[in-house]
Amino acid sequence: GPAFGWGLPYLVDGFLPYLMASPREQQSIAFVAPPNIRDPALTVDLGVSQPLSRIHLYAVDQSDTAPQAWAGDFGIPKLLRVEGANKPDFSDATTLIELHHEVIYDVGPIMMWSFPETNCRFVRLKTVDAGPAPPYGPTRCALGLAEIELFSGDQNVALHKNVTANFEY
Repeated sequence: GPAFGWGLPYLVDGFLPYLMASPREQQSIAFVAPPNIRDPALTVDLGVSQPLSRIHLYAVDQSDTAPQAWAGDFGIPKLLRVEGANKPDFSDATTLIELHHEVIYDVGPIMMWSFPETNCRFVRLKTVDAGPAPPYGPTRCALGLAEIELFSGDQNVALHKNVTANFEY
């Protein structure tokens, strides 16, 4: 007989178009690199080397506006390289994943990617190509995120860890 569940034609590989809000929690404050910083990068020091296999990135908060105040790709570079290393100078770096953002549908409020398990203490999110400025005017925020989660097994090991930038405000 006919199946009453959703069939394969209804399966999607995308993001839910919703706003994240909680009446009980304090609103997060996103990190946004100053405009026109060349190739901004963020480095997370996990304290000890551990096996990582997944990263979750939370886009810059869209605030409480509906419709959205700006396109959902604000602060998301066209090409973002995520590297892992055990040395702080990244001389032993391994590319964990490269995130290519070609169209607006490549990004969403929560972006999750898995990669082969890799032992590392340091993780760097490096803007390789910020992309064009429009529709943001002559300057572009090349890197902006509300949260970064790095997973070892099912545990977010980046929580409360030190994050540094390769530039000063």
